[in-house]
Amino acid sequence: MIRLAQSCNEAPETLHATRGAVADIQNSWPVSRRAALAFRDDLTAFLQNYGTTIPRRSITPMLESLMGLGLLAIYLESTSAAVKWDNTGAMPPLEAQEPVPVFADASNGSDSRLRDLSEQSFDDVIRLLDQASPSLMAIRILDAKGRFDRNLREYIPNGPDTSEWLNILGNVRLNQHERSEVILNDLSEKIEALRTRLETEGIEPEAVDILRAPQAMRDPVRALAESLCTMMGDKLLRTKPLLFVDSCLMLNEAHGIGRKRRVGRNFAGRKRKMMDVRSVILSNTVLETLVHLHLISRNGVLSFAEFLIILRERYGILVDECPAGVSASREDLLNNRAMLERRLRDLGLLIGVNDAEFMKHLRPRFEINPQA
Repeated sequence: MIRLAQSCNEAPETLHATRGAVADIQNSWPVSRRAALAFRDDLTAFLQNYGTTIPRRSITPMLESLMGLGLLAIYLESTSAAVKWDNTGAMPPLEAQEPVPVFADASNGSDSRLRDLSEQSFDDVIRLLDQASPSLMAIRILDAKGRFDRNLREYIPNGPDTSEWLNILGNVRLNQHERSEVILNDLSEKIEALRTRLETEGIEPEAVDILRAPQAMRDPVRALAESLCTMMGDKLLRTKPLLFVDSCLMLNEAHGIGRKRRVGRNFAGRKRKMMDVRSVILSNTVLETLVHLHLISRNGVLSFAEFLIILRERYGILVDECPAGVSASREDLLNNRAMLERRLRDLGLLIGVNDAEFMKHLRPRFEINPQA
């Protein structure tokens, strides 16, 4: 991303509205405000304190890894928030937001067991993206209806915060708003019209089954969203989100945070199938960046144990524990932790005179700008 900007000889042209698209880039905050604020603070602190002290050849990949990690956290947390909205009708407040956990392979793929655990963990992330597709479609359906409703139009957000608007749409869906009956009845009529049209033409039998189910009348928003996603197909729904995730991970790059490989897997009742699997790693560049970044706010004093807590609570990166749904032995987790500790020592980022945890401290390789 940074190298692409460096290669441009001029500013990008002004966007032009085509086919109903908006020409201006809208000022809108991500629904994952926690991750967005953390990303902003990370970039600001890193540039202010190291922008003039780290050589250009070193700071460019460090910024790339920091941006990839921050954007990935924002995207996954926003996706998780959409699923929660789908289940509860409300966006999680700032104090309740938390990162999506994923197990990081500290061996960078050299240990097959740790690599497999990270791949299993990221499979859960892929399932989250799949689960979010109908949730995002439901939001889009209600947003389109709400913007043309004369009673709801006044609540359309003028500023960057859209959480209150999404909460209103959630109330409409749960039949807790004065406009719920009108909007839900209209969607039910559209479901009947769509089902009749599909049955007449003899196409999309899976979508027809969704629209015909009794649940469609109880929750027309969900039924319409699922049927539209079914007609779009898994390939279309998955391609764009995975492209963005792969870009954030900077797959198989020296300073990236992800690895991808092609493997064959057996499925019950089906032939062996080749598929791509992804894992999260901690490259040397990522480790250097995060160590230097979080030494700033702690006046140069940061223990190894505190560093692991920061990785977990700020970015969702797990080293010595596994997310729900992934089973790992205590030996594997301790091995992963020890491997990360050894790599930090080799990079000159960790010092400790003995094995006592409170004696293991991180230290920087580059000086902080004294004028920051």
